[in-house]
Amino acid sequence: METLDLREADAKCGADSPSARLMKKWVEVGGGVLSIIAVEGVQSDAVDMWIEAFKPSGLKLISKDKGEGVVKYVVELPERI
Repeated sequence: METLDLREADAKCGADSPSARLMKKWVEVGGGVLSIIAVEGVQSDAVDMWIEAFKPSGLKLISKDKGEGVVKYVVELPERI
């Protein structure tokens, strides 16, 4: 399982936004199970919106766990958008 840790993002750069990093990772891995770690708040809100936006394309939320200021997601990415 691949992991994307959004806590390492450059908050000052729009090209390093959570949704941009999620799409880049999806293109890199091409599908399968992905673990996402996000800071609770703006980052986790962006991940939630991204998941909702791509559910019609086959993206599935497997789990979402909150704890100590961090939200951990496990999603299944379809092979193609």
